[in-house]
Amino acid sequence: MSWPAVPGPERPALLAAPGRDAAVATVAVLLTAGVFAAVGDHGTLTSIQRLDDGWLRLMVAGRTPPLTVIAKVFNILGLVYVTLPARIAVAGLLALRRRWWQLAAFTAAVVVSEVMIGLLKGIYGRAGPPDSLVVTTGTSCAVVTALVVGQIQRHAEGRQRPA
Repeated sequence: MSWPAVPGPERPALLAAPGRDAAVATVAVLLTAGVFAAVGDHGTLTSIQRLDDGWLRLMVAGRTPPLTVIAKVFNILGLVYVTLPARIAVAGLLALRRRWWQLAAFTAAVVVSEVMIGLLKGIYGRAGPPDSLVVTTGTSCAVVTALVVGQIQRHAEGRQRPA
């Protein structure tokens, strides 16, 4: 037996324009596949690595104690001890509000990102920077989680469409 949905403000349709949404998703998948293929090519990877090394040199040259503290705080926020309870809380909130599509999207995003990050790091075998601020031992997707949580929260609050 299911409970009736909680009445509330009218919510925008999850897929308001299915054709456009499918086109955007297709383009995103094709671009992602193209980037993966480019990184898999040794010649392209060498060029990307040169850019990455230059960026690392720039970041190391700009290290200051206040920025280092901020970076380490963000590192703590990205640890599983913070992200796992946050993910559980978001999933619980969505379930309590009976936002089943949003819960399914959130869960799928978290699971797929975790699986793909681990899988792709294993396939590419690319080492981290030699002079890292923090020691890493596994995969991390704090940025992805933050973006997904933000998007889900935006939809979960049931914003109304402008008239």
